[in-house]
Amino acid sequence: GPLANEFEAAGLVMVSRTTVAASLGATVGYSTGSTTDDTTTTSYFPQDSSPGDFFDLGVFKNPTFATPLFKVTGGSSSCPYEPHPDTFGAPVTVKRETFDLFPRSAALVENVPALGDAVWSFEVQNLAPYEEDLSLVLAQTASTNPDGLAISFLGAPLPSAGAPIDAPFVDAQDPDATPTYLTLSATRGPRAWLYDDIEITLTSACDGDLSVARSISAHFLQPCAPIAWAGDLGLSSTWSVNSLDTARPSRLAGYVKNEAYSVAAWLDHERVEFVRIEYRGFGELLWTTARDRNGDPLVITEREDLFGFAAFEWDVANFFDGAYELRAIVKCEPSPVGGEFDFSTTPVMPGRIDRRGPSLFGLPEPADGSYFPGDTVAFTFTEELFCIQPFVFQLSLLLDGVEYGRDAGVVCSGNTIAVDITVAGPTLAELSGKAVVVSISGVRDMAGNLADVDAFTQTFVVAPFQDALATATVEPLVFAIPYAVFVGEEKDAYVFTLLSEIASGVAADAGAIDVSSVVQRLAISRLSETGTGTTRLSIFVTAGVPAASTLAPLIQRFVAAATTASAAAARARALGAAAAVLAATVPAATVSRVHVRAAFSVIAALDPAAPPATSNIVPSAADAATNAAQSQAALAKISSESVGFSANGTVNPLPGRKITKNKFLPDGPLAIVLSAAVVVTGLVVALLAVAVRASRALAALESASKSPQHSFSGETAVSASDDTQ
Repeated sequence: GPLANEFEAAGLVMVSRTTVAASLGATVGYSTGSTTDDTTTTSYFPQDSSPGDFFDLGVFKNPTFATPLFKVTGGSSSCPYEPHPDTFGAPVTVKRETFDLFPRSAALVENVPALGDAVWSFEVQNLAPYEEDLSLVLAQTASTNPDGLAISFLGAPLPSAGAPIDAPFVDAQDPDATPTYLTLSATRGPRAWLYDDIEITLTSACDGDLSVARSISAHFLQPCAPIAWAGDLGLSSTWSVNSLDTARPSRLAGYVKNEAYSVAAWLDHERVEFVRIEYRGFGELLWTTARDRNGDPLVITEREDLFGFAAFEWDVANFFDGAYELRAIVKCEPSPVGGEFDFSTTPVMPGRIDRRGPSLFGLPEPADGSYFPGDTVAFTFTEELFCIQPFVFQLSLLLDGVEYGRDAGVVCSGNTIAVDITVAGPTLAELSGKAVVVSISGVRDMAGNLADVDAFTQTFVVAPFQDALATATVEPLVFAIPYAVFVGEEKDAYVFTLLSEIASGVAADAGAIDVSSVVQRLAISRLSETGTGTTRLSIFVTAGVPAASTLAPLIQRFVAAATTASAAAARARALGAAAAVLAATVPAATVSRVHVRAAFSVIAALDPAAPPATSNIVPSAADAATNAAQSQAALAKISSESVGFSANGTVNPLPGRKITKNKFLPDGPLAIVLSAAVVVTGLVVALLAVAVRASRALAALESASKSPQHSFSGETAVSASDDTQ
């Protein structure tokens, strides 16, 4: 019977079948015998596991063993491809899977924004000789992408195992045929900016040996390394060089920080050329490289430590005092974008080089040595002072031989320190004709430098005036009550309630003052509406006994206390004031109407955010005129004094006055000019003060002619001056 045998040769599965046949002999004639013939037939059936593969086979007989020999002489194959090379190594079969990945864009994409995408376009070309559709796989070679360029395909990250691609055969001659296009995009990885020669492969889905590869590269635009102030400069909005730092005289020490140090140090940054400190004068346009004490440019690229900090010391020994601006800059290699992309800077930080303490500007006020109510007691300096509270300077106030120190009212603003001698204790009437000594020490400028003189002292005499003829104002009082209420139909009730509260508070504070007599001397003046919906006014105190100079400070103190007191306490004071004054002052017809308004407190509506009220004494017109004439005569005498100069340029002081030479001013002609300028300025200021006093005298005369009065007629209670509205 047949025998079957299967074996594989040269990629072909060969099935053979063998058949053996026997024939018996026969007796013929008179002789007897037998013959046996054996015949063996072998058949071969070539087979292949890949549908569509075919081969041309040549069959040869082995001359030695008489067995068949097979040789592939042609055909085609796939999955996998079987080349069947000839004696020269050339394949005799055709690849059924033939394809290419054709780039339709440049392999290198440059100047990609830091947060942008690099994009490449490819065409998958199906070159199958028998026009078959192909199944392919798109992938990247991980070993060529060590910095992690994030490659995406069809909007999703390209898988590590690759993405399947269906590549139908496209007839190039068919105008309606649609080629297979691929688009890849990529964003930068966590650290690198340049990505070169990353391999993209297109491989047969069933034959990993059939593959084409293309390289892509992406160069992202790397911004300059960001830089920021650090240390004290990072915590401040300004800087200064003063005379206090004796360890580093005339030097500014500071730190800057590489804010991207975890990504790349300045020296490792692919674009950074240098990092340096620069300055310019305030208002100037051009920047200049700062230098250290050795005169070397402050290029600090190599000073960065492991944490991104770099220290520097800017030497300003040869700089003029004044305002300057400072910055740190990182300069990078030019890029196609240009502009600010090629550098980064810290915020520009203003500051001052100020190694000189403040000096007195002109003469202290009152310049004529005589204080008249309304005058200013002030020291003016050549530069802005450190006025942040608590004040760093010390004040000594000697009133009629009694030391008051910090009990005096002090205002420090800009380049001026002013003192209110009426806050300390004695009234102006008690100080009339008495000597006052004001001394200020420890004065510092905004840079912290001490004044060039240890103490500044001004001695003057309080000019006498007739206290009983003087008037006073206390202002401003700001109420959280609409302006329309104070000028409306019920204004009289509101005004009377307010004045009754004030009078009651003053009487309670002073003890021996009659409430009804006080309320008759109070009036409202300078009534105005503010932009915040509140009402601003002044309290006018007429002349009388007790003196206005006595009542005004009491009113000022009561208003200050009422501003911080609770509404309930103020309301109680209001009811008490109404009860004490109502029956004796207001006609019976108006009692009920006013009492209704007195049931609530007007003083409780004081705005606590308003500036504190101050009291001002206004002497009589006659006293003001007399004082103005005396002051003018005193100043004329001062101006007539000759100011001489010694041979070395120092100033011969005016009689009775001490002029201290500024240790920072040079000797010689420049000192003469500057000193003369100071004296002339002081005289000008003093003359202006005389003009102000004369103006006050005229104002006092006008005020006396319009002195507010209280009158009650019918149901109207009027307690405001003519200029109330």
